[in-house]
Amino acid sequence: MKHCWIRRDNTEEVLAVFLGWGADGRCLSQMPVAPCDVVAFYDYADFLTEVDLSSYKNIDIAAWSMGVFNAEYFLSANGITPRNLTAIAGTGRCIDDAEGLAVSVVDATYNNVSAPSLRKFAMRMCGGREGYVASMPMLSERDAENQKNELGAIMQRYTHRDNVATLTWDKAYITSSDLIFMHENQRRYWQNRAKKIIEIDCPHFPFLVIRSWDLLR
Repeated sequence: MKHCWIRRDNTEEVLAVFLGWGADGRCLSQMPVAPCDVVAFYDYADFLTEVDLSSYKNIDIAAWSMGVFNAEYFLSANGITPRNLTAIAGTGRCIDDAEGLAVSVVDATYNNVSAPSLRKFAMRMCGGREGYVASMPMLSERDAENQKNELGAIMQRYTHRDNVATLTWDKAYITSSDLIFMHENQRRYWQNRAKKIIEIDCPHFPFLVIRSWDLLR
């Protein structure tokens, strides 16, 4: 698992952001100055990390897309109890026909990963060409082989998820214009697992709409 610090000034609070499959820290490059320390996690090919959050008084978690499942996995493995949990355009059942991404779609995505297929995926993720062009400064620069390796690891981890606790999240943003993670599946999953559900008119890639750190805490 890789990470990048968006802000690291040893404040009392930290926001840990678990990004989606294939992403990198560029996702958050257009956000304003953060009010606390912020670390972004991505590339879940493994779960080894040198990041230690134990010194922080308050830990907030935000997770996007497949990052929701990976955040729950991380929290379970490390015994962390966060102050707030915020999910965006994803669920804890990230590979599931009813409450996540369709199994057949994930399998086909894995089997056909290439530079051209990733460009098509990014276009759909951003809701079309206009959103894709506007989002380009925030889109990942990782290569196809790297992203395929990560997806394979997530698929394996999800298959062996028995020890991962299903958490109640404080907020869940459901993206109503999502062409990747169908909003019906998001709604079905979160109806009994989030204290507050917020629907936003947004494609799967949310960072043209979510431009405030307060929305993630």
